[in-house]
Amino acid sequence: MQQGTTFLEALIAQQTHDLQSAEPATGVSVDERRKELKALIAKKQELEALYTPEYPDVVAVSREIADLQAEIARVPAEPAPGAPPAKGTDTPQLQQLKAQLRAAQQSMVTARQEQARIEQQVRTYESRIESSPMVEEEYKQVTRDHETALQFYNTLLTKMNESSMATALEHRQQGEQFRVMDAPNLPDEPTFQTESSSPVAGSQQACSWVCSS
Repeated sequence: MQQGTTFLEALIAQQTHDLQSAEPATGVSVDERRKELKALIAKKQELEALYTPEYPDVVAVSREIADLQAEIARVPAEPAPGAPPAKGTDTPQLQQLKAQLRAAQQSMVTARQEQARIEQQVRTYESRIESSPMVEEEYKQVTRDHETALQFYNTLLTKMNESSMATALEHRQQGEQFRVMDAPNLPDEPTFQTESSSPVAGSQQACSWVCSS
């Protein structure tokens, strides 16, 4: 865009220079031309008084009068005193080049704004890339602490489950086992004996009581 803008500026400068060079630069004012025109008209009248209109001198003066009248008609009116000078008229091609230059300059301004925005994004991404190792190290530290805490929790949970299982098993074994606190024993002699009964009957009765016990 910068190269295109420079090229258009060079074309406009060249055509402006050519246009200014093509303009008449005689420096003769309109009043002087009008005086010259009056003198030619007076000369023509003198010649016509002596010669016919087809006489070469009369024809030449007539041609000069016509050229001078056309030149006076092409000269713009002089500005009033104190008024700003009128701007020169550009050719259609020069006007088109100037319009292209304005469009190119506007496009270049927009492109520079877009370039500045992209450069800002690049700097943002570069800062993120530079901070990536630090973020990764922080993430590893956090992950490492989390894994350590998780392992410690799993260890405690395993120990708690093992303790609960051992306690439950012990309770179940206690319910299934029976232990004799005091073993039974036989009496050394009968505790009582009736008079009517015989010693044999008394022994049988004692034996029956002991057995029943």
